[in-house]
Amino acid sequence: YTNPDNGCVSTVTASIKVDSNPNPVISDDQEICAGEEVTLHVDGGENYLWSPAETLSNKKTTNPVAKPTETTTYKVALINGVCLVEEEVTVFVNPLPVLSANVDSKNTVILSTESGTGPFQYSIDGGTYSSQESYTGVKGGNHMAYVVDTKGCEGKAPFYLEYLDVIPPIFFTPNGDGENDTWEVENLDMYPEADVYIYDRYGKLITRYKGAEPGWDGTYRGKDQPSTDYWFIIKI
Repeated sequence: YTNPDNGCVSTVTASIKVDSNPNPVISDDQEICAGEEVTLHVDGGENYLWSPAETLSNKKTTNPVAKPTETTTYKVALINGVCLVEEEVTVFVNPLPVLSANVDSKNTVILSTESGTGPFQYSIDGGTYSSQESYTGVKGGNHMAYVVDTKGCEGKAPFYLEYLDVIPPIFFTPNGDGENDTWEVENLDMYPEADVYIYDRYGKLITRYKGAEPGWDGTYRGKDQPSTDYWFIIKI
């Protein structure tokens, strides 16, 4: 530069740093069930600042863990010196299905679901899942019903079944008229693994079947048996 007072020319050397803009790489939008958490990711900057920070494990990291209670869009500022670039990612929070398990007078379990995203799949005590909403033949005692929706979100509900007495009929009429044609023990379907043994008056085993199977039709090896007294044993 030139000094205006004396006309002298001077030279000054200065170093200027030019910061490059951040080149952001950020995770895709995420989807979780209520109560879950998810790890977010961003890269391409020297420093980071996430917001809102209330539901993040760390607002200044590249991989914060997010646990929002509702669908939330997170913004992150990538900072290189004086250069700043902003990006955002949304975490969608799906509600949990709310399961109800109701038991009727015959110990039939009826499941129903509120909230969540149908169609739903159900299970009793962690068994095979299906769309079945009504269950019979579940043993007495404490149980747990489960539901999972199409988003993979789960719900559960405890229920209790009374132990029902089995009530054997004192007679049946296997004459093919469609009424009382088989010897059906009332409430035996509540005990699908029960064993039923029927003997004739001389102690010969006539038939044996499980509680989940149809009752005795009055035959032995395909032949009708005489009208007389028979004895039975039921092992629950």
